[in-house]
Amino acid sequence: DVRRESGLVAVRGAEETSLAVETATDLQRVDNVEFNRVSKLNVTDLVSAFRYLRSTFAFAVKAEAVQPQIDATVMQRLRVGAEELRLAAEVTYNVKKAGIFQLRAQVPVGWRIETVGVVDAALRARGNAFGLVNNWTEKTEAGRRVLEVPLRERTQGAVSLLVILAQTLKEAPKALAVPAVHPLGVDKLNGFVAVSTEAGLSVKTESFDGLSEIPAATMPTGTYRGMSEQPTLAFKFLSTEPSATATWRLGIAAEQLESWVRAEVVNLISVTETLVSGRALVRLDIANAPVKEFRLKIPLTVTNVDITGANIRRRDQTGEVWRVELQNKLRGQHTFMVTWEQARAAKTNAPVDVPAVEAVGVERETGSVAILAKPPLQVSEKSKSGELLTVDPRELPEWAAAYASGAKGEQVVLAWRYLRPGWKLAVTPQRFAEAAVLQALVDSARLTTVVSDDGQMMTEVSLSVRNNGRQFLEVELPPEGKVWSAFVNSQPVRPTKQANKLLLPLEQSAGDAAVPVEFTYTSQDRFPKRKGAFGLASPKFDVPLKNARWELLLPPDYEYTDFAGTMGRDLSGAPVVTVNYSATEYSRQEARNKELRDNESKAAFGNLKNLLSSGKLSEANNGWFNYNRRSVNPQGGQGDKDVDAEEFRQLKEVEVQLRRSQASNLVQAQQAYTLDNATKLGVNVDGYFNQAPAGKEGQAQAAQQGLLYDTDAAERQFEKLQKAQEVTVAIVQPLRVNLPLRGQRHAFTQVLQTEVNKPMTVEFAARNLKSGGWLKPIALTLGAFLVLWVLVAVFAERRRA
Repeated sequence: DVRRESGLVAVRGAEETSLAVETATDLQRVDNVEFNRVSKLNVTDLVSAFRYLRSTFAFAVKAEAVQPQIDATVMQRLRVGAEELRLAAEVTYNVKKAGIFQLRAQVPVGWRIETVGVVDAALRARGNAFGLVNNWTEKTEAGRRVLEVPLRERTQGAVSLLVILAQTLKEAPKALAVPAVHPLGVDKLNGFVAVSTEAGLSVKTESFDGLSEIPAATMPTGTYRGMSEQPTLAFKFLSTEPSATATWRLGIAAEQLESWVRAEVVNLISVTETLVSGRALVRLDIANAPVKEFRLKIPLTVTNVDITGANIRRRDQTGEVWRVELQNKLRGQHTFMVTWEQARAAKTNAPVDVPAVEAVGVERETGSVAILAKPPLQVSEKSKSGELLTVDPRELPEWAAAYASGAKGEQVVLAWRYLRPGWKLAVTPQRFAEAAVLQALVDSARLTTVVSDDGQMMTEVSLSVRNNGRQFLEVELPPEGKVWSAFVNSQPVRPTKQANKLLLPLEQSAGDAAVPVEFTYTSQDRFPKRKGAFGLASPKFDVPLKNARWELLLPPDYEYTDFAGTMGRDLSGAPVVTVNYSATEYSRQEARNKELRDNESKAAFGNLKNLLSSGKLSEANNGWFNYNRRSVNPQGGQGDKDVDAEEFRQLKEVEVQLRRSQASNLVQAQQAYTLDNATKLGVNVDGYFNQAPAGKEGQAQAAQQGLLYDTDAAERQFEKLQKAQEVTVAIVQPLRVNLPLRGQRHAFTQVLQTEVNKPMTVEFAARNLKSGGWLKPIALTLGAFLVLWVLVAVFAERRRA
């Protein structure tokens, strides 16, 4: 019933569908914008729009699926080795029009696929490298080996494929056709081919087709950096037409280079009284091609031969030649150590022929020879060959200087240099007798003796001893002498006896400081009641004495004259006075002794801090132990002292600092031991001690590797060790005896008592002032007799009367 009909018709397709208009009768093409305006629709994916004026129009459309358009770039790297060929192919696809679900590539036959990886837009946005693919498959199509790699989703745009292949060889190939990894299903292909070699090989081009040679420096690096070494050969190619196989061909020839080895040998010979031992440091400089073995010539006269170094697999001996096989091929500079021993007759000055360690089969050998010895052994040159040139010991190579300091104080006494092997050397060791040196010295001695009227004596001896190796101080007391107390460094000790001598234990002097030694003894001798001579002898010491002072407190009712003996009377000091010993004097003496002990304690604490600041931890530890022992003794000078808060804080700071220093030393010793073992085993530990890995996982990993140690644990370990030492050491309770200072004070001095085990003596004459002598008794007797005679005469006269 409609007389006239007009309208619009449009066609749109799906995302992966391609539409083509085949028939459009009675239709007029219009713009897509016009269609959206009239229809009031906002359709953006219209293919075509038409207007019709009659309903009898004819319209036919052909629909077909959209085919992707793929361009690819291949970067292929081949590394030629003596035992393995390695091929890395990185294919970068650019997919247009439609997405793809898998990547296909032809791979060479006879090669082992080791790694397959893909990097897409998602991984590239996160900055990741290739993601490994494990679900790849391979199949054979028309005799060709095809690799298929599925993608996680339909992919359009840039996507890269990495294929790494390897092939094992028995020896380096002389001629080789470079294999190709060829991407399939691409419309346009271009790429690069690079060939590199491992050290010791060289390659050259024999033939190529479909390739253009380019400078090796212009070869792109790509995303994969596993084989990024500088190539020897580089080519590029371009293929505009799809092809089922690679359109290029490349043939190369490989050649094995000869190794060039230069050896530098430093022979360090240690000569002792009974043994000659050597350390030969062999430094190999390997160029051109790496080596997997080397040979050394070692004389048969030496024993206990050991060859150490990194990467050593085995050692074989054939006569004088030792063959050393390595785990891997080495190139560059590497150092190995040869140790040996050779016995020599003891206590003889017979010449010693120095064994020579030489490198066999090297292009050039130079080196040095150094003789190490320590006094009193003197080594002199007896004879040498013309290859040896005498040099200063400081001219030894810097890389070997660290090994030139031998054990137990050995030093380089003679050194030579040679420019070619085959040298001969003989030396003559001579031993001289050692001269005895002074091990201990009494800097000063102060003796105070109180003598009673009946001849009993009590003597207090204070010594200042500098010790440098003595364990005991031998003291021989006067006859019938008995020791009452003894103190060393303000610590009570129990003297031991050997024959008639006392042995007082000595401590090692820290920094040549004097150690105080105090002891008190009693003795007895006959003292004249009226008048007579009297002599005293000091204890005998087994060490020399520099300065001595002896104060005598003699009975007050006597006159003393005719002083003699080895000690001279000191008249320059205080005049002779009579001292009365009372309670006040005792209190004053106690206060003086307490003040002296307090000053000694402060000096010991200051010395302890100085030792800590100077890094002398062993001496500081001993000082701290002695300080603690002094503090727990109630009569040792600290028990009766009130410690204020500031002094207590300083004590705690010193204790914490000492514990940390000891813990740090323990950790450093453990790290040095681990580093030394790792170096001998060839383990690379560079930088492990400088910075620990971050996080608990990194610390745990480093701890498993044995390279990091816990400082806190070392501090706790040192604290437990200190407590164990305090428990095991028995504390001797001191008994300090104050002398009853009463009587006439006389002082005597003596300088230098160089003869050991010889006493110092004091002699004098004593006369009792209260006694009149022999005339007074006679006069009294005669007077008494005269009185009696008068009385008898008077009594008789009276009787007669």
